[in-house]
Amino acid sequence: MNRYDKMVELNRLLSKEKERRAINALIEMKEEGWISVTELTRRTGLSRTYFYKNPEVRKKLDEALRECKNTGLSNHRAVLENGVLQAKLKLLEKEAEKLRAKNRSLEKENENLKLAMEQLEIEMLHML
Repeated sequence: MNRYDKMVELNRLLSKEKERRAINALIEMKEEGWISVTELTRRTGLSRTYFYKNPEVRKKLDEALRECKNTGLSNHRAVLENGVLQAKLKLLEKEAEKLRAKNRSLEKENENLKLAMEQLEIEMLHML
């Protein structure tokens, strides 16, 4: 094998290794329930372009994105937004419970004031 053939073989092996890394990262992210090309580039060290231009990787990426969409899995941003919304919902539920308790207290106070007012009216009528 001459030098050129060795270089070609080395490049082919490096390409296969990149492809393997990309597909493994896709599989991991799919298992986590979200797919993000930005996160794929961070995990693999490969460029965004690589994920779109490599035919085999692009095919796997499209399949993974389609599968996530079909199974109700979402992208990372949506997962984060959902977490934020859940936290806001809990805070709002706590606030609503506090307001319901305050309302009950005010209703009780209002009822007591009505009774006190009725008693004062009765006392005033007796004075006349």
